[in-house]
Amino acid sequence: MLRHILFVCLLGLALPGLADATAASTYRFAPESDYGPFVFQDRDGVVKGLSVDYLNLIAERGGLRIETLPAASLSANLALARQGQADILTSLRPTPERGEFLLFTPSYVSVPAVLVVPGNRSLPDGLAQMAGQKVAVGTGYAVEAYVRRQFPAVQWLGMPDDHQALRAMQRGEVSGVVADIASIRHLQAQHGFAELVVGPSVGFDYPLSMAYRKDMPELGRLLERGLGQITPSEREQIYRRWIGEAPTPDQVDLNPMLYYAGGVFFLLAVILGGWHAIAVRKPSGG
Repeated sequence: MLRHILFVCLLGLALPGLADATAASTYRFAPESDYGPFVFQDRDGVVKGLSVDYLNLIAERGGLRIETLPAASLSANLALARQGQADILTSLRPTPERGEFLLFTPSYVSVPAVLVVPGNRSLPDGLAQMAGQKVAVGTGYAVEAYVRRQFPAVQWLGMPDDHQALRAMQRGEVSGVVADIASIRHLQAQHGFAELVVGPSVGFDYPLSMAYRKDMPELGRLLERGLGQITPSEREQIYRRWIGEAPTPDQVDLNPMLYYAGGVFFLLAVILGGWHAIAVRKPSGG
């Protein structure tokens, strides 16, 4: 038994080295083209955003080599991941459908989804009052399944991204848009969507995570370890840079060490349990 305990301890000491060896691999990051401020492609073709800042810090400190694939819609990126042609996606909320082929890190930021209507109309009390009207929502976005299930009387129109959804509303093709508030604010600033009425939460929040292929658990360990190394002040700076206001505790996780508390307690339990077993089995003297 003592040999087993020593093996567990040595394995625990070796895990960081194993992770560093794994970090030598190159991982393919599939960014969304227009999900600002989290991940988007600017006018110069540069992929940037809050989640990209997080991924860059993780890669820099963990020695990960990241190959950035061409920016595309979320539905296209999910298809790439399902086919094994992309390894990392960012800014995702876990769902059962995505869980069929992806695993997720703990969330690193959270924002609510809201209903937006044109500035020339009054804001309804809620989505239930939009029954029979066309409302746009991002295809494949986590909120899509929720609103379709909770508000079936609304005529939902799937869009490639929030930008396209707002353009459709601007053209009068839909009566409203459901999107997360941070994306709405970003699009207002970047594309001049000034005449908008933003409502309260539709009852759905986006706790956003990094996602990685289900057959790459070693990549998940690297991502989670990297997230845990980002300090609270760095997290707050990133949030302010891209969303522009002080985050509340439920909007940004300022306790990265919680990611590892479970693993530490598990290792301690194994060691203490082993010593307890040795003590029980040791024959009494006399």
